[in-house]
Amino acid sequence: TLFAAKVPPEPGLVSQAQEARSRLATLVQRLENRIVFERSPSLTRKSVEGSVDFFKMRLALQSEFTRRQSEFSMPFPPDLGFGDSNPTADELDRALLRLDMSHDILEAAFAARVRRIVSIDHSVSTRSQAEPYLIETPLRLVLEGSSDQVAEFLHEVLRGTRRAFALRQATVKSRSKDSMMTLEVTLGALLVQEGDEVAKVLQARLEGGQGGYGSGSGT
Repeated sequence: TLFAAKVPPEPGLVSQAQEARSRLATLVQRLENRIVFERSPSLTRKSVEGSVDFFKMRLALQSEFTRRQSEFSMPFPPDLGFGDSNPTADELDRALLRLDMSHDILEAAFAARVRRIVSIDHSVSTRSQAEPYLIETPLRLVLEGSSDQVAEFLHEVLRGTRRAFALRQATVKSRSKDSMMTLEVTLGALLVQEGDEVAKVLQARLEGGQGGYGSGSGT
């Protein structure tokens, strides 16, 4: 009986494959840097241990922007859309992300000098994009301002120097009595899921007979 010998790949092919993999990794990193919301280290589970710490961080953020009212008066929801409840242990990481998003939203609104933020809604359900690689956490916002202020706000959150937001839905209504505009907008923060989480989703799909990556509904 003849046994086929294992022939090692040519060194040149190995080198080419390694270079191609390195180029691909660089391109993926650049893409992630453009579309992924970079979280603040102070607003993660590594820095915030529980609901009490979360409440303190929320109060600190409220106080920070309340003090800035002395420079420019821009009313905003004092609870930042979180109401009176604090997150459970399972909800903490997502709540911290939403607080981080609220910080950037307020920064953009102050920079654009909008008239006021009417509401911040964190109850919009999370949805997957290109599941299981990316997951999106949305936030719904209503604000008022002039057409220039609304445009500047959208520029700040979508094309400015701030962290990346994805625009999911926007409605603009004008008021003839005072030339003000009302913007209702849903913005999303995209995050790359950790490798373990991706593996769990893929395993669940295989066990459920849904097949591999990209076979889900994506909604």
